[in-house]
Amino acid sequence: MAAKHRITWVSPIWPGTEQYVSESERFCKRVVPLSLNDQIPFPESGWQHLLLRSVAPLHWERLFVYCFGYVSAPGLYWLPASPDRLAQVSAIAASSQFDLVVCEFEGNAEVVPAGNSIPQVVVLHNTQSILFKRIREMYPTTWEDRLFYWPERWKIARYEKRVYSKYDLGITTSVQDRQLLRERCPHLPSELIPNGVDAKEFRPDWSPNTTKSLMFFGHYGYPPNSDGILYFCRTILPLIRERANDVEIWVVGHQPPKNYRTIQACG
Repeated sequence: MAAKHRITWVSPIWPGTEQYVSESERFCKRVVPLSLNDQIPFPESGWQHLLLRSVAPLHWERLFVYCFGYVSAPGLYWLPASPDRLAQVSAIAASSQFDLVVCEFEGNAEVVPAGNSIPQVVVLHNTQSILFKRIREMYPTTWEDRLFYWPERWKIARYEKRVYSKYDLGITTSVQDRQLLRERCPHLPSELIPNGVDAKEFRPDWSPNTTKSLMFFGHYGYPPNSDGILYFCRTILPLIRERANDVEIWVVGHQPPKNYRTIQACG
C-alpha cells in the first residue's frame, strides 16, 4: 500500500511493542499511538442509569459486564470506543484530506466515528457471532457461559448490525461471513477477498528434499488455531503416517494448547 499511497496508521501501542514503531514508520507517513484508555463513563441518566443502580449491588461480575461492558469469551475482543479514542480519531480525520478510512479488524469498528464525510471501509477477518457460536459449542463451558449464551450472542449480533451499518463498504474473507453480513446489514455493499497469497509470486521450491517434516505455525491463544492443530494430530496425521510412518510434525508458535500431550504424542 505504501508504494502507491500515503498511510497514516492509528493504533494502540501496547506495552512491550514499542520497538516496532520505528519499523512501521519506514512505510507510513505517520504512526499515531491511539489512547490506551478503555474507560467509558457510566450513564448518569435514562433507563441505563436505573439498571446500573439495580445491578451494581448484586456484585455479579458477569451480569455487570454483560450490561455495561463487553462480552467475555475466548477469541472475542473489542477496542472500546472510549471518549478519548473517539475524539482522537475525529481530530486525525479532520487534520488532513484523507481519501479513505480503513478499519482493520471487526473489534475496532466502533472507534471510527459515524457521520464522517470520508469513505469508510471495515475489513472483517471474522464474523464475531459465528465465531462465538463455534467456540461456545466446541469448548467446555461454565454454568455462566450456558446461562448467558443467548443474551451474549444477541448482543454480538446487535453490535454487528449497529456498528457495521455506518460504513460504506464491508470486506469479508469467506462466503459464509459475507452472507451473514448481508443479512445483518442489507444496505451495506460488501466484497469478498479470500485469505491467501499470490500463487504466481510465491511458488514452492520443488528441489529434492530428503526430510519428511511438516510445520504448523500459528498463535495458539486463538481458539481456531488451537483446535486446528489438535484436529490435525488426532485425525489427519495418522492417515499420512499410514503411507509415510517417519513423518515429523513441528508445532511452532505462541501459547500452545493446554492438552499439549496430544501434540507431543504426534511429534
